[in-house]
Amino acid sequence: MINKNDIADLIQASNIAGFEVDESSLKLDYYSEKERQLFLIDWKKGERLNKAYRSIPYNHSAIYTFFLNDSCLKVGKAGLNSNARFKTQHYKYKSAKSSSLPKALINQIDNNKLYPHVFENTNDCYNKLNFWIKENTIRQDIFIEFNGDNKKHHNYFVNFCEAFFILRLKPLFEGS
Repeated sequence: MINKNDIADLIQASNIAGFEVDESSLKLDYYSEKERQLFLIDWKKGERLNKAYRSIPYNHSAIYTFFLNDSCLKVGKAGLNSNARFKTQHYKYKSAKSSSLPKALINQIDNNKLYPHVFENTNDCYNKLNFWIKENTIRQDIFIEFNGDNKKHHNYFVNFCEAFFILRLKPLFEGS
């Protein structure tokens, strides 16, 4: 799971790379469908807030992560105009793009590499995948505010953040 040290390291690496970043421009969202809890973590105050997001807030991009137990399954990004990808494509197989968590899981199941005890067959998997992801994973999202200065620079920073967390978390399904 992403913690305060990861955020501090991201900020330090970002500043070294030439991005001027502080904690106030990053918000970490933690969501567990199983626990039916959605939290926004304020790192400056060191506490969970009651308000959290189920979609990308206006004028923000996002880095999203999915965890199963202590393993990161997927890291991805959603830009300023990518709310559909952020909200649904990582839960619904049919609306999923090729680089989504459902597609990666289906590929693993088809190759008998993952969770054969959960799904009887691939067709069963298509029907249960949405539920399985929501019930068995924890999702953490980092929202990155766009300050309005330079959209291209903002997009570079979002790409940098995604790469940082791919390297840091070593997701099982990166590139799938």
